[in-house]
Amino acid sequence: MTIEWGLLWFDDTPGRTLEEKISQAATRYQIKYGQPPTMCFVHPSMLGDVVNVGGIQVNGLRTVLPHHFWLGVGTEGKAKKEPSSEFPETVERTSTDASPVFSDTCGQAE
Repeated sequence: MTIEWGLLWFDDTPGRTLEEKISQAATRYQIKYGQPPTMCFVHPSMLGDVVNVGGIQVNGLRTVLPHHFWLGVGTEGKAKKEPSSEFPETVERTSTDASPVFSDTCGQAE
């Protein structure tokens, strides 16, 4: 299981438990995205015996730096999100000229 996007939270506060840090990050996630996270990835060195915090599955991931928390909603078992019909899948070129436009003055006074 993984998350496609999420909130990256940093907390290196001494004396605060891993559970407290994840709970605080989850509260921010809830406020920002309007739904609770279901997963949290942390550096394996931080994991210890914690596997679940308030319904959030906690996993170790080496690419997450220590004291960082990557929270999001798990994608396992979810149907792939259909693209929005608001924007077309392909965009037609409106011009045949693909060369960029550069100014010879580059900000110099003329």
